[in-house]
Amino acid sequence: MTERSSPKDMGWAAQQACGKAPCHSVGSASCRAPGAVQAPLASLPRPRLLPPRCLLLPRLLPHLLLPLLLLLLPLLPLLLGLRSLAAAEDANAGLPDRPPNTTLVVLLGNIRGGERAWRSLYRNLLDPSRADLALQVDEADVHGHLGEQHGCDCSGESSAVQPLQAPSLLERAKYTWLTPRFHDWGNALDLIGGDGDWRSCLESEKVHAVFGGVAGMPSSGAILFMKKWFLMRNIVRLDLRSKYKWFVVTRADHFWGCEHDTSQLDTNFIWMPLGEDYNGYTDRHVECNSSTILKVLNMLPPLVLNPHKYCPHLHFLSTNSEQFIKQRFAEDGLNMSVARYPRKQFVVARPQDKSRWGQLTRHPHFTNADLFIKYEAEYDDVMEVCGGIYPFNID
Repeated sequence: MTERSSPKDMGWAAQQACGKAPCHSVGSASCRAPGAVQAPLASLPRPRLLPPRCLLLPRLLPHLLLPLLLLLLPLLPLLLGLRSLAAAEDANAGLPDRPPNTTLVVLLGNIRGGERAWRSLYRNLLDPSRADLALQVDEADVHGHLGEQHGCDCSGESSAVQPLQAPSLLERAKYTWLTPRFHDWGNALDLIGGDGDWRSCLESEKVHAVFGGVAGMPSSGAILFMKKWFLMRNIVRLDLRSKYKWFVVTRADHFWGCEHDTSQLDTNFIWMPLGEDYNGYTDRHVECNSSTILKVLNMLPPLVLNPHKYCPHLHFLSTNSEQFIKQRFAEDGLNMSVARYPRKQFVVARPQDKSRWGQLTRHPHFTNADLFIKYEAEYDDVMEVCGGIYPFNID
């Protein structure tokens, strides 16, 4: 009786018969063991077929892609910002950090002169000196109206004031401080303190240059000195002496004919341009270091607080504001520190600019037709220093 082989035995027999030849199918003629009986294919166990793992991802990817995109979409601006920041850091890599500006230029008083004068300021003073800009301007110039603020008695003047039209100045300025405007600047002097005895000085008309702006007094001495007092308070309030080493107090209506780099000046001195002194020191421009600036600005408080010391002297000499500055410098020991540089700026005015002092003239050699020259001697000095007409055509 012939014994039937199990499928397992047949597979072993086939391997023995075929050796290393691959068995393409169980029960094939080439792999059948001798004497083995072929079993029907239907009776063989069917293997369990599973899809390879590598085939699962392509099937799931379309379903995962959309949620993944929705998750990353809010992060796209952040990623782009980080990329831009990295690019900026790469661009600035190796470049030294620019130190902060240590010079502050302050435009004191009314905003006059116009854009051409201000462009000459940027090109020939601010940029060469790497200076910040501050505006100490009248409150009325900015807001276009007057009111009774800070002791301001301005009745009847509001209709004559126009809003400040100085877009480039306002854009360039790092600081903008407002000075209240007074119909009677005697109210401003009272803010300094004291008992008001300074009014005894007004008995003589000879003091009008120093007290100009006080009711009944022509000129503008008290106005200028009080604006310096307000500036002094702002410097102290903001602790600007610790931020800046050099201060330039000047006017908005100066036209700068050529470059003036303040870093070339000896910081041990108080600097003023040559000319326009009127037997004293000019009241239009001054430069000094941080340790001296408060003394340079502190003109009126000693007079207001101790008028009996000054009034007889003012009556006798008919002192103007320039002479009063020189007197105050002598009292504070500053006279020996005053130095001069060749004048590079002169005062100009637009047709609409108003002034308490000086006559507007049209110089035949000044080619900017929309500007007048206020002091012709200044212009002639600048012509000599800056070398002719060409530098004045600032467009």
